Order: sequence, then C-alpha cells, then structure tokens
Amino acid sequence: MKKHVMVVKYILYDLLHSLKHSGRLKFQLTLTLCIGMFFPLLCFGCFYALMLQFSTIPLVEEERVLTIMLQGESQRPAELLDQLKADFPSIEQSSIVSYRYSVVEWSGERSNRFVRYATPSLLDFIQITDVSGRPILSDAQKLCIAENSWPINVEPGQSITVEGVEYHLSSRFTCLRNSSNLYLPYPEGKSLSNLMQHEIYLRGSNLPNEDTLIQWLKNTGLNVTAFQTGKDSSSELLVNCFKFSVNRMAIGLIGLLYAAINVGLVIIGKLQNEKRSLGIRMAVGASYKMICLSVFSENVLCLMAALVGDICIMPFILLHCPTSLAIKINPGVYLASFMFCLVVLVVITWISTWKLKKIKPIRLMERVS
Repeated sequence: MKKHVMVVKYILYDLLHSLKHSGRLKFQLTLTLCIGMFFPLLCFGCFYALMLQFSTIPLVEEERVLTIMLQGESQRPAELLDQLKADFPSIEQSSIVSYRYSVVEWSGERSNRFVRYATPSLLDFIQITDVSGRPILSDAQKLCIAENSWPINVEPGQSITVEGVEYHLSSRFTCLRNSSNLYLPYPEGKSLSNLMQHEIYLRGSNLPNEDTLIQWLKNTGLNVTAFQTGKDSSSELLVNCFKFSVNRMAIGLIGLLYAAINVGLVIIGKLQNEKRSLGIRMAVGASYKMICLSVFSENVLCLMAALVGDICIMPFILLHCPTSLAIKINPGVYLASFMFCLVVLVVITWISTWKLKKIKPIRLMERVS
C-alpha cells in the first residue's frame, strides 16, 4: 500500500514539476493533439451520421407491409386508396405518395422542383430521426414536411408556396428512404394534374396476394412497376445505400489512419525531446515503471485538455461545414474519438519507453545534450 502511495506521489510531483518547467512544451503538445483529434472527430461524426441514416431504412412493422410502385395518371390518388381499402378489408392501414414537378417559391426565390404529395398516414410507415419541429401533414392547416437533405433552406415555421398555394413547414427530419424530398398534403376534394408516379404502402396481417392487387390496380388504369414486401424493400435499399457509402467509409478509415499517425508522431517527438530529462530520472533511481506511468500521465492530461478544446471549438466548425458532409456530433462521438486517441497514445508511449529501457541513462543524456 505504501509503495502505491509513493508511486502516486511521485507521479503527481513529476506532473507539477513538468508543468512548471516545460509548460510551453506541454501547451504546444496540447494544441497539436487538439488539431490532431479533429480527424477522428470528423470521421466518427460521419460514421454516426451514416448510422442514423441507415436506421431510417426499415419501415415500421415492415414484416406486415407491402410497397407498390405505380405509373400512370391519377388526379385523386387519395380517393383511390379509399376504394382499395373498401374492396379489401384486410388492409388495416395504408398510405400513398405521388410525385409531381412543381413551381416552388420561398423567401423571394423561385425554382422548379420535384415535390411529393402524401397522405398523413405516411408518417406511420416511415422511420425518421434528427427531427426538428413537429412533423404534421395537414391540408386543413396547410402544413408540410421536408427531409433534411432537401436543398432549399427553409426552417420549420417558415412558409413555402407550391403552385400558388402557401404552406408552412412543420418539421424537417432525416429519412434515407425518402431523402431530399418535400412532402405536401393531398388537397381535400380537389384534383391534381400531372401526377404520373405513385408509391403505395399497405399494412395488414392477411393482405391480398400480388396477382389480385396488381389486377385491381390495372383496372384503375395504373401500371405496377414494382411490388415488394417491406422487408425486401428495405433489404434492397440497404444494399444500394451501402454500395453508395463505401467510398465515404473508406475515406473515413483513411482519415482515422492519418489521425493515428499524426498523434503517434506527436508523442514520439515529445519523448525524443525529453530523452535527457528521462535519462537523469533513471540515473537517480527512478524505475522503468515509474517513468512509464509518469510519461503516460502527462500525455493523458494533455489529451484531456485537447478534448476540452475540441468540445469548445467544434460547434463553431459545424456551423460552417457544408450540409453535404453529413456530420453529427454527440457525447458518444467525443468519447469514441478520445478513446481512439488514448489507445494510440498508450501504444506509442509503451513502445517508445520500452525502447528507452534498453538504453543506458548516460547514453540518453549524451544523445540529446
């Protein structure tokens, strides 16, 4: 017990002495680690954002869901859905989404863009995350919703005009299944022209078979272009998204490797600069274990200070990052980045001090002096 207390006292004394006599060097080390930790922060932030996006691919209760893609003009798709439910009572819940090219106006600007008209029940089928505002689709209240990657910069509460009709954006959210889209409610009791593509979601325990549904839809003048179960739809989308994200993940791994090399070189440079000091300590009787613990404690203290610096600076950096980078930072990302740098620090410190162990103290002092 006394031996452990003596070791702790030595380490604390050595830390205070080191800060007092080489505070400038420690500040430089902390600053370098602060910069070096940006790489794992950005990489883990990208991985976390990717995980959030992938979590929105599955449909709610997808084992009981069918998805049907349709082509053909239908001026009142919502009424078509009501007829479908009336003819097939086993359908417990349904939703339909239709695509249309429209004139969108916002904040004095104007652009032609694809928009989607959907029934409010769409939100009972898709999974969303990173939600701002309260997602509501309502024709009576003229409320619409938008996915976060939709390129127009409109925040919840602001207004959007589509084909002369003013809506208020109730929410923005992340949903990889429905990325880069603006959703509008179907106008009640009114017809919409140029609705040529549609997607139907059906939920139930004993849904009609594929042939029956396809024939029923053909009788309404619509052609079925895709018919999938919820699970099959999610699996296909997951594979496609994974292929698309391979490059991002590869860049992230390269970034982590670069960060490891950067942090490692900083620690090695610090130890090389302190060889003479370590040689003197070993010459007056300090054990290899105490030297190793002392060096490790100094490095961890600098790393913790660097983490605090990054936590203070990162919010300002994220404000100026392009939205295309899709970086999400939370306490878990900070912890993962710190642990990554800590592992690198432990390995490099151990290897470097282990090499010093084989060199006589007098040689350590000669090499640096």
